[in-house]
Amino acid sequence: MLHARILRTSTALILSASLIAACGTTDDDDGKGKGQQLADIQYQDAGAFLPPKPTVSICNPCNSSLQCNGSDDVAAKCVSYGDEGSFCAPTCNADSDCTEGYTCGDVNTVEDSTKKAKHCVRKKAAGDTGTYGSCPCTAYAAAKSLATSCIASETLDKGDKVTCPGMRYCTDSGLTACTATKPTAEVCDGLDNNCDGQLDEDTCKDAPECQKGTCHPAAGCTYAPAEGTCDDNNMCTNKDKCWNGACTGDKVSCDDDNSCTKDTCDPKAGCKHEALDKQACDDGKPCTIGDVCDKTKCIGGKDKAKVATAQGGCMDSNDCTQDLCQTKTGACINSVTEGAKCEDGDLCTEGDVCDKSGNCEKGSKAKKCTDGKDCTDDSCDKDKGCVFLPSSSTPCSK
Repeated sequence: MLHARILRTSTALILSASLIAACGTTDDDDGKGKGQQLADIQYQDAGAFLPPKPTVSICNPCNSSLQCNGSDDVAAKCVSYGDEGSFCAPTCNADSDCTEGYTCGDVNTVEDSTKKAKHCVRKKAAGDTGTYGSCPCTAYAAAKSLATSCIASETLDKGDKVTCPGMRYCTDSGLTACTATKPTAEVCDGLDNNCDGQLDEDTCKDAPECQKGTCHPAAGCTYAPAEGTCDDNNMCTNKDKCWNGACTGDKVSCDDDNSCTKDTCDPKAGCKHEALDKQACDDGKPCTIGDVCDKTKCIGGKDKAKVATAQGGCMDSNDCTQDLCQTKTGACINSVTEGAKCEDGDLCTEGDVCDKSGNCEKGSKAKKCTDGKDCTDDSCDKDKGCVFLPSSSTPCSK
């Protein structure tokens, strides 16, 4: 009876056949050999189904330098070709050490990204967009599906460079394109758009002020009122805060306590104080009257105590009172000066004096009117005082 077993590994196909019992007899003309047991047969050829392994590994896709040690290039290393992946490259000192189509370049190995070393790398040809030229795939590399990791990179709007990992494989048609997805800024969609291992992080941050965004991958961003401080960009408000999803603030007072300025507020510039030159003002002193602005400064007017009451002052035209102004309140004080001289309105009396009520009492002495001339009649008129008229009856001398 024949038992056969076929085993496939990552490197070879192994065929094992064993003859356990007689498989039959030779069927020759004389019938000899019928029932003769055949010897056991073992087939184990790892390379029987692969092209022969090259003696050098230059440009084979790799992820470790251990994959690059061919029989003739034990010093080959797996070097970085940038985003395109990593490939085997033998050491060199000059371009002459490299085969045609390759150049001796300063490169990093995958094991040391900080130190440069000289290795033969593929020259760039027309259409190559990577750091170096595109590596071809040998029949052996294609049959083995040799692979290298690769990345797709993108610089986002904020200047951050992000990358997404992928793989490239050798095929009969050459290297495949990198399987990496092109990275983008993270959005609310349940995917890792920027390949940082997180889903939808820092999304929905474009919410209007005083609103908070929340990511729901199936529906997208939703927004709801938020609390906290804010800035309504209005110079005429302060203590801005969020209220019911909007930014509001308290009205700013622009009053500079200067009666010689017109106080206004501009939302962009803030408080403004326009001069009111020549306008009436208040210098803050209750006992001045007629204050006026000199540009933005208030100049005090006349002493109120010396301005007639008809003009807003304290002078009451009474000889029997002392007219004063109360400096704190601006109130007029007209205090009686009993016994002071006064004028009762009759110009033909003398010795008028103020009584305690502030009235001017008529003097007891009549005013004497004489001009010392013979040819005039001397008299007194209470409104005019002394009057001297030419005499028509009294003889006179020159």
